[in-house]
Amino acid sequence: MNYEVLYPGSNALIHAELEPYEELKAESGALVSRTASVSVSGSLHGGLWRSMKRAFLGGESLFFQTLKADKGEGTVLVAPAVPGDVKILPLT
Repeated sequence: MNYEVLYPGSNALIHAELEPYEELKAESGALVSRTASVSVSGSLHGGLWRSMKRAFLGGESLFFQTLKADKGEGTVLVAPAVPGDVKILPLT
C-alpha cells in the first residue's frame, strides 16, 4: 500500500493506492472516493459493547468501513470527519 497526504492543513485527504486484496479500515463517513475495484463493507469493530463505549466515551464512530481492493489494484481517498490536518504515524 502506498499513501500520501494531499492538501496538508485544514483540508487534508489521504490518497491510498491498494494492491490486490489489500484493505484499509476507516471510520464510517471517512470515504471520499474510490475506484470501482474497491469494495466497501461496514462492521462493528470489537463487538457491540466495545463499539458503543468507543462511540460514547471517545467520540468515535460506532461503525468502521473496510475498503478492500478485491477486483485488482484500487485507489481510495479518505478524510477526517471534521476539517483538520492529518499526520501519518509509523507503527512498529
